[in-house]
Amino acid sequence: MVRIMDANGCKDSGTFVVLGNSLPIELISFNGVAMNNYNLLEWSTSSEINNDYFTIEKSLSGIQFENIGTVDGAGNSTLLRQYMFKDMMPSKEISYYRLKQTDFNGSYSYSNIIAIQPNKKHGIGYTYIGSEQQIMVFCYECFEENYNIDITDAAGRNIHHSEFKGNNTIINADQFAQGYYFIRISSNETTITSKFFIY
Repeated sequence: MVRIMDANGCKDSGTFVVLGNSLPIELISFNGVAMNNYNLLEWSTSSEINNDYFTIEKSLSGIQFENIGTVDGAGNSTLLRQYMFKDMMPSKEISYYRLKQTDFNGSYSYSNIIAIQPNKKHGIGYTYIGSEQQIMVFCYECFEENYNIDITDAAGRNIHHSEFKGNNTIINADQFAQGYYFIRISSNETTITSKFFIY
């Protein structure tokens, strides 16, 4: 696993589960963000061996995935390669994504799963980064508001409460057991509630 940090101090990483004897690529980032009319997925590699193409897979449940597009790989490379894909049919609810990397010989491997929450009023939302076991809560252009974050489990028990003010905050999810949870982000003027799955 390789970790990176962007200009805002947000960490991300990627790990491929290899189904062969050698590592076909070294994935150094895989992340996504909800734009106005589409979900933008971006990933990068530092090396590739016999990499034919990437398949982008999407799920609304976090369990059953379907193919929504492909992007050609670089074959063999030791240079930094950056890729992107636009999901032009974003869901109104949370969407889960993963990459399937396929070699020229047909063998394949999967990345970890990321989740994207669509933008709501004032740009409030969150992204679950499965590879880091982190939940990033963000708020665009609302630096002066205080927000409460509450996470409850499937039984309705509150397992996390915190407050933040600014453009984003990170919640470590490694303490949560695998399963479905509900997140509620609220201020005096805005509230969003969503269901998500912890891996």
